[in-house]
This record gives sequence, structure tokens and C-alpha cells, in this order.
Amino acid sequence: MIVVNPAEQPSLFDPPLAPIVPVGAQEHETLDAYFARWLAANPHVLTAFIHYAEQVQRRGRKRFGAKAIAERLRWEYAIQTQDDSGFKLNNNLTSRLARAAVERRPELAELFEFRELRS
Repeated sequence: MIVVNPAEQPSLFDPPLAPIVPVGAQEHETLDAYFARWLAANPHVLTAFIHYAEQVQRRGRKRFGAKAIAERLRWEYAIQTQDDSGFKLNNNLTSRLARAAVERRPELAELFEFRELRS
């Protein structure tokens, strides 16, 4: 008999994950411009990021790292999707994802600590 750990089952409340659409950087493109194009092609990633941030907040956490949520996204994409074509969630996008999440859901603002952008 196979015993399945309920923690390994996808939750009905977790967002379905569509594959991440790769977006190549253009020569002399700023990171903000690249992120805008990447997000336009992958709005579902921001939706999932917000979902996990809200989940953390509902658990009572006052502060949490955006990088931890980005790593959760990587994990979920690796497990839930059949797309093994490579790395698509660049570390450089993490702070912008957090900022975009707060822009869409201002109640998440206190969850993240933001530093001044350098690029």
C-alpha cells in the first residue's frame, strides 16, 4: 500500500502554475524595463507570489523575506509543472516582484523590507 503524505499533495487553494515564459534581455535594457516585459509575459507568477505572501501574513508573520517566497515559487514550479527547460526566475527579479506585489496589495508592505534600487 502506498501512503501519501497530505503535505505533499497540491492544495486546492494553491494557485495553478502555468509555465514561466522565457523573456530574453535586450541589449542595453534596464532591469526595470526587462522586468516590465517579463511580468507582462508572466503575470501568473506575480499572482502566485502574492498568494504565498498572503499565506505568510495570515500565519501571523510580521516580516518575511521576498527571496524565500521566490525560492518557494521555484520549488512549486519544479514540482508542479513538467517544464524542465531551465532557470526562468532570475534572482534579480525578486525585489521587483515584491514591489509589484505591494503595489497590487498594499497590505503586504510591512511584510517586506525594501532597500533603495541600484539599477
